[in-house]
Amino acid sequence: MLTAHGFQGFGMPDTSFDVPFPFALPFFRLLLHGGFMAVSIFFIMSGYVCSVKALKLCREDKPDEARKNIANSAFRRAIRLGIPASMATTISWFLCQVGAFNLAHTAIPEWGWLYFQSPWPSSDWSTAIRDLFRALVFGSKGNYLMS
Repeated sequence: MLTAHGFQGFGMPDTSFDVPFPFALPFFRLLLHGGFMAVSIFFIMSGYVCSVKALKLCREDKPDEARKNIANSAFRRAIRLGIPASMATTISWFLCQVGAFNLAHTAIPEWGWLYFQSPWPSSDWSTAIRDLFRALVFGSKGNYLMS
């Protein structure tokens, strides 16, 4: 997936039909393109890790402890995933505001993935802070993350 993003980030040849040639081959496209397989593997492993202790407690006839374990695990999981994602979003936001992504707009062709995926800085800092808050609370699509 990292290699595919590297190809896409700096432009692709006109003959690639939007996919760099090695990733256009059926086997590689199925495994690597878009990260679908990696996401599926992550969810399977995550589900196993989150449920193995609760299942063990249920087999030992301790259902109350199993329920507490599941609740505790769910609460910690939200924190473990939310804090790093929020930090990465804030760092990227700050880099954008100080002009770190401007090179993508000047050196990459307009049809390149990195060109149109790199954000432009906000017009002023108050707008930028409002945009950061909106991204942290509502996400990139504007949907409320807690619902």
